[in-house]
Amino acid sequence: MGVLKPIVVVIEDNAKLLRLLRRGLQGLGFEVRGAGSGRAGLTVIIHSKPDLVLLDLGLRDVDGLEIIKKLREWWSSRPVIVLSERTSEVDKVAALDLGADDYVAKP
Repeated sequence: MGVLKPIVVVIEDNAKLLRLLRRGLQGLGFEVRGAGSGRAGLTVIIHSKPDLVLLDLGLRDVDGLEIIKKLREWWSSRPVIVLSERTSEVDKVAALDLGADDYVAKP
C-alpha cells in the first residue's frame, strides 16, 4: 500500500494555468484534482475532502467569494489560498474576511 499524498483541489478556469499548477504541485508530491469552473470545483471538493484548496476568484460561473463562504460552512479549518488577478484591497480583505487563509495575486 502506497503512502497517501495530500490532496489539493485547484479551481481555475484558465486551462493553461490549471495544467501548470497541476504539474508543479504533483512534482512537489501532492495529489491534484482540478476543476475549470466553480460548480465543478465544489463537486470535486465534496468528493475529495482536500487538504488544501487553491481558488481563483474570477470564475465564469460562480464568484470565488461565494465558494469561500460555502467551504467555510462545510469546514472551518481546511486551508484556502486565493489565486486571483483581482488586486484591489477590497477584494483581498473580502476574501480574507470570509475565511481565506492567504491571497496571492496572479502575475
